[in-house]
Amino acid sequence: MGERPREFRLSYGHPLANGLVFAGLGRHPNSTHYHDSSLYKNAGTLTAMDPPTDWVWNSYLGRWALDFDGISKYVLLGASSIVGDWSFSCYYDWLPVADTWYTLLGSVRNEGGADRPCALRKSSTTSYFYIMFSDYSGLYWTVSALGLAGKHHIAVTKLGTSHTVFFDGVPMAPQTSDKTVNWSYALQIGIQKTTSQLYPFLGQISDPFIHNRALSPAEIQQLADPSNVMLSGLILSPKRRIFSVAGGAANRRRRLLICGAA
Repeated sequence: MGERPREFRLSYGHPLANGLVFAGLGRHPNSTHYHDSSLYKNAGTLTAMDPPTDWVWNSYLGRWALDFDGISKYVLLGASSIVGDWSFSCYYDWLPVADTWYTLLGSVRNEGGADRPCALRKSSTTSYFYIMFSDYSGLYWTVSALGLAGKHHIAVTKLGTSHTVFFDGVPMAPQTSDKTVNWSYALQIGIQKTTSQLYPFLGQISDPFIHNRALSPAEIQQLADPSNVMLSGLILSPKRRIFSVAGGAANRRRRLLICGAA
Protein backbone atom coordinates (compact mmCIF):
# COMPACT_ATOMS: atom_id res chain seq x y z
CA MET A 1 0.00 0.00 0.00
CA GLY A 2 1.25 3.48 -0.84
CA GLU A 3 1.51 6.53 1.36
CA ARG A 4 -0.02 9.94 0.90
CA PRO A 5 2.66 12.63 0.50
CA ARG A 6 2.87 15.29 3.16
CA GLU A 7 2.41 18.07 0.61
CA PHE A 8 -0.17 17.75 -2.16
CA ARG A 9 -2.81 19.60 -4.17
CA LEU A 10 -6.32 18.69 -5.26
CA SER A 11 -7.51 18.41 -8.84
CA TYR A 12 -10.57 20.64 -8.64
CA GLY A 13 -11.78 19.38 -12.01
CA HIS A 14 -11.96 15.81 -10.70
CA PRO A 15 -15.47 14.31 -10.34
CA LEU A 16 -14.96 13.82 -6.59
CA ALA A 17 -14.36 17.58 -6.27
CA ASN A 18 -17.84 18.28 -7.60
CA GLY A 19 -19.86 19.67 -4.69
CA LEU A 20 -16.98 19.25 -2.24
CA VAL A 21 -17.41 21.74 0.61
CA PHE A 22 -14.98 20.24 3.12
CA ALA A 23 -12.03 17.85 2.81
CA GLY A 24 -9.85 17.12 5.84
CA LEU A 25 -7.09 15.14 4.13
CA GLY A 26 -4.22 15.59 6.57
CA ARG A 27 -2.30 18.53 5.16
CA HIS A 28 -0.26 20.51 7.72
CA PRO A 29 -0.33 17.93 10.53
CA ASN A 30 1.26 18.51 13.94
CA SER A 31 -0.47 21.83 14.58
CA THR A 32 -3.87 22.99 15.82
CA HIS A 33 -4.73 23.96 12.24
CA TYR A 34 -7.08 21.49 10.51
CA HIS A 35 -6.72 22.17 6.82
CA ASP A 36 -9.66 22.18 4.43
CA SER A 37 -8.39 21.10 1.01
CA SER A 38 -11.65 22.08 -0.71
CA LEU A 39 -12.06 25.39 -2.52
CA TYR A 40 -14.05 26.70 0.47
CA LYS A 41 -10.87 26.76 2.61
CA ASN A 42 -12.98 26.37 5.74
CA ALA A 43 -10.13 25.36 8.01
CA GLY A 44 -10.90 23.95 11.45
CA THR A 45 -9.19 24.17 14.81
CA LEU A 46 -8.12 21.30 17.04
CA THR A 47 -9.82 21.95 20.37
CA ALA A 48 -8.68 20.50 23.72
CA MET A 49 -6.16 18.47 21.69
CA ASP A 50 -2.37 18.15 21.82
CA PRO A 51 -1.02 18.25 18.25
CA PRO A 52 2.23 16.28 18.87
CA THR A 53 0.26 13.31 20.20
CA ASP A 54 -3.20 13.66 18.63
CA TRP A 55 -1.96 13.79 15.05
CA VAL A 56 -1.08 10.16 14.32
CA TRP A 57 0.22 8.41 11.23
CA ASN A 58 -2.19 5.61 10.30
CA SER A 59 -0.01 2.97 8.68
CA TYR A 60 -3.05 0.93 7.64
CA LEU A 61 -4.30 3.82 5.47
CA GLY A 62 -0.95 5.45 4.70
CA ARG A 63 -2.17 8.90 5.76
CA TRP A 64 -2.61 11.17 8.78
CA ALA A 65 -5.47 10.77 11.24
CA LEU A 66 -6.60 12.45 14.45
CA ASP A 67 -6.84 10.52 17.71
CA PHE A 68 -9.86 11.34 19.91
CA ASP A 69 -9.91 10.41 23.59
CA GLY A 70 -13.65 9.95 24.17
CA ILE A 71 -13.62 12.75 26.76
CA SER A 72 -13.42 16.27 25.35
CA LYS A 73 -11.32 16.45 22.17
CA TYR A 74 -12.81 17.66 18.90
CA VAL A 75 -12.25 19.77 15.79
CA LEU A 76 -14.30 22.95 15.42
CA LEU A 77 -15.33 23.80 11.84
CA GLY A 78 -17.43 26.50 10.30
CA ALA A 79 -20.90 25.94 8.87
CA SER A 80 -21.33 24.27 5.48
CA SER A 81 -24.67 25.96 4.73
CA ILE A 82 -25.96 23.00 2.71
CA VAL A 83 -29.54 23.11 1.51
CA GLY A 84 -30.86 19.93 -0.10
CA ASP A 85 -28.86 16.79 -0.85
CA TRP A 86 -25.61 16.03 0.96
CA SER A 87 -23.00 13.39 1.76
CA PHE A 88 -20.64 12.82 4.66
CA SER A 89 -17.90 10.21 4.69
CA CYS A 90 -14.78 9.35 6.66
CA TYR A 91 -12.52 6.57 7.86
CA TYR A 92 -12.62 5.75 11.53
CA ASP A 93 -11.08 3.33 14.01
CA TRP A 94 -13.71 3.03 16.75
CA LEU A 95 -12.90 1.78 20.24
CA PRO A 96 -16.23 1.70 22.11
CA VAL A 97 -15.92 1.11 25.84
CA ALA A 98 -19.30 2.26 27.16
CA ASP A 99 -22.91 1.94 26.08
CA THR A 100 -23.41 5.44 24.73
CA TRP A 101 -23.17 7.68 21.66
CA TYR A 102 -19.93 8.31 19.75
CA THR A 103 -20.16 11.27 17.37
CA LEU A 104 -18.25 11.42 14.10
CA LEU A 105 -19.83 14.69 12.92
CA GLY A 106 -22.04 16.92 15.05
CA SER A 107 -22.86 20.59 15.34
CA VAL A 108 -22.55 23.31 17.96
CA ARG A 109 -26.32 23.35 18.33
CA ASN A 110 -26.53 22.73 22.05
CA GLU A 111 -30.05 21.35 22.23
CA GLY A 112 -30.47 17.66 22.93
CA GLY A 113 -28.14 16.40 20.25
CA ALA A 114 -30.01 17.71 17.24
CA ASP A 115 -28.32 18.09 13.85
CA ARG A 116 -25.91 15.17 14.09
CA PRO A 117 -25.32 13.93 10.53
CA CYS A 118 -23.16 10.99 11.62
CA ALA A 119 -23.04 9.19 14.97
CA LEU A 120 -22.38 5.67 16.21
CA ARG A 121 -24.10 4.17 19.22
CA LYS A 122 -23.16 1.12 21.25
CA SER A 123 -25.36 -1.01 23.47
CA SER A 124 -24.33 -4.18 25.26
CA THR A 125 -25.01 -6.36 22.21
CA THR A 126 -25.60 -4.08 19.23
CA SER A 127 -24.16 -1.05 17.47
CA TYR A 128 -26.09 1.49 15.44
CA PHE A 129 -25.45 4.21 12.90
CA TYR A 130 -27.58 7.33 13.45
CA ILE A 131 -28.60 10.53 11.69
CA MET A 132 -30.21 13.03 14.06
CA PHE A 133 -32.33 15.78 12.50
CA SER A 134 -33.17 19.32 13.55
CA ASP A 135 -36.38 18.28 15.32
CA TYR A 136 -34.48 15.69 17.45
CA SER A 137 -35.90 12.76 15.50
CA GLY A 138 -33.57 10.46 13.63
CA LEU A 139 -32.91 7.49 11.39
CA TYR A 140 -30.81 4.56 12.46
CA TRP A 141 -29.34 1.41 10.98
CA THR A 142 -28.68 -1.63 13.19
CA VAL A 143 -25.49 -3.68 13.00
CA SER A 144 -25.51 -6.70 15.30
CA ALA A 145 -22.52 -8.02 17.25
CA LEU A 146 -20.96 -4.56 17.40
CA GLY A 147 -20.02 -4.83 13.75
CA LEU A 148 -19.28 -1.10 13.46
CA ALA A 149 -16.31 -1.28 15.82
CA GLY A 150 -12.76 -1.39 14.46
CA LYS A 151 -11.30 0.10 11.26
CA HIS A 152 -13.98 1.03 8.73
CA HIS A 153 -15.10 3.55 6.16
CA ILE A 154 -18.56 5.05 6.66
CA ALA A 155 -20.57 7.23 4.31
CA VAL A 156 -24.10 8.57 4.41
CA THR A 157 -25.95 10.23 1.55
CA LYS A 158 -29.19 12.15 1.30
CA LEU A 159 -30.89 12.17 -2.11
CA GLY A 160 -34.30 13.76 -1.88
CA THR A 161 -35.97 11.99 1.02
CA SER A 162 -33.84 8.84 0.68
CA HIS A 163 -30.94 8.34 3.14
CA THR A 164 -28.40 5.59 2.52
CA VAL A 165 -25.50 4.42 4.68
CA PHE A 166 -22.50 2.77 3.05
CA PHE A 167 -20.37 0.56 5.31
CA ASP A 168 -16.93 -0.09 3.78
CA GLY A 169 -18.39 0.91 0.43
CA VAL A 170 -21.37 -1.47 0.63
CA PRO A 171 -24.82 0.16 0.83
CA MET A 172 -27.24 -0.73 3.59
CA ALA A 173 -30.99 -0.56 3.00
CA PRO A 174 -32.02 3.08 2.41
CA GLN A 175 -34.50 4.79 4.69
CA THR A 176 -36.89 7.60 3.88
CA SER A 177 -37.44 10.81 5.81
CA ASP A 178 -38.53 14.32 4.90
CA LYS A 179 -36.67 15.68 7.96
CA THR A 180 -33.53 17.77 7.55
CA VAL A 181 -30.19 18.44 9.20
CA ASN A 182 -29.58 22.16 9.70
CA TRP A 183 -26.14 22.77 8.22
CA SER A 184 -26.11 26.48 9.10
CA TYR A 185 -24.57 25.76 12.52
CA ALA A 186 -20.83 25.39 12.99
CA LEU A 187 -19.76 21.75 12.82
CA GLN A 188 -17.73 19.59 15.18
CA ILE A 189 -15.69 16.55 14.19
CA GLY A 190 -15.48 14.05 17.02
CA ILE A 191 -18.07 15.42 19.46
CA GLN A 192 -21.64 16.55 20.02
CA LYS A 193 -22.38 18.82 22.96
CA THR A 194 -25.86 18.96 24.45
CA THR A 195 -27.27 21.01 27.30
CA SER A 196 -26.61 18.17 29.73
CA GLN A 197 -23.63 16.13 28.44
CA LEU A 198 -21.08 15.41 25.75
CA TYR A 199 -21.04 12.63 23.17
CA PRO A 200 -17.36 12.45 22.18
CA PHE A 201 -15.72 9.98 19.82
CA LEU A 202 -13.14 7.44 21.00
CA GLY A 203 -10.66 6.40 18.34
CA GLN A 204 -9.19 7.79 15.13
CA ILE A 205 -10.86 9.76 12.34
CA SER A 206 -9.32 10.54 8.96
CA ASP A 207 -10.40 11.86 5.55
CA PRO A 208 -13.71 13.49 6.55
CA PHE A 209 -15.52 14.70 3.44
CA ILE A 210 -18.66 16.83 3.18
CA HIS A 211 -20.37 17.22 -0.20
CA ASN A 212 -23.43 19.28 -1.04
CA ARG A 213 -24.72 16.45 -3.22
CA ALA A 214 -25.32 12.72 -2.91
CA LEU A 215 -22.23 10.79 -3.94
CA SER A 216 -22.77 7.83 -6.25
CA PRO A 217 -22.06 4.25 -5.06
CA ALA A 218 -19.05 4.13 -7.39
CA GLU A 219 -17.61 7.33 -5.90
CA ILE A 220 -18.08 6.03 -2.36
CA GLN A 221 -16.32 2.79 -3.29
CA GLN A 222 -13.33 4.85 -4.42
CA LEU A 223 -13.23 6.69 -1.09
CA ALA A 224 -13.68 3.45 0.86
CA ASP A 225 -10.73 1.65 -0.76
CA PRO A 226 -8.00 1.83 1.91
CA SER A 227 -5.25 1.45 -0.70
CA ASN A 228 -6.53 4.43 -2.71
CA VAL A 229 -4.39 7.01 -0.91
CA MET A 230 -4.50 9.47 -3.84
CA LEU A 231 -8.27 9.03 -4.22
CA SER A 232 -8.28 8.08 -7.90
CA GLY A 233 -6.48 11.25 -8.93
CA LEU A 234 -8.38 13.75 -6.77
CA ILE A 235 -5.10 14.25 -4.90
CA LEU A 236 -2.24 15.36 -7.13
CA SER A 237 1.35 14.40 -6.46
CA PRO A 238 3.63 17.25 -5.34
CA LYS A 239 5.26 19.24 -8.10
CA ARG A 240 8.90 18.39 -8.76
CA ARG A 241 11.21 21.22 -7.89
CA ILE A 242 13.99 22.01 -10.36
CA PHE A 243 16.93 23.98 -9.08
CA SER A 244 19.25 25.82 -11.47
CA VAL A 245 22.99 25.15 -11.24
CA ALA A 246 25.26 28.09 -10.61
CA GLY A 247 27.37 29.02 -13.63
CA GLY A 248 30.68 30.76 -14.14
CA ALA A 249 33.88 29.68 -12.44
CA ALA A 250 32.22 27.00 -10.34
CA ASN A 251 31.01 25.18 -13.48
CA ARG A 252 34.41 25.54 -15.18
CA ARG A 253 36.15 24.06 -12.13
CA ARG A 254 33.66 21.16 -12.16
CA ARG A 255 34.44 20.47 -15.84
CA LEU A 256 38.16 20.52 -15.09
CA LEU A 257 37.73 17.97 -12.32
CA ILE A 258 35.59 15.67 -14.48
CA CYS A 259 37.27 15.99 -17.87
CA GLY A 260 40.77 17.03 -16.89
CA ALA A 261 40.73 19.88 -19.40
CA ALA A 262 39.50 23.42 -19.73
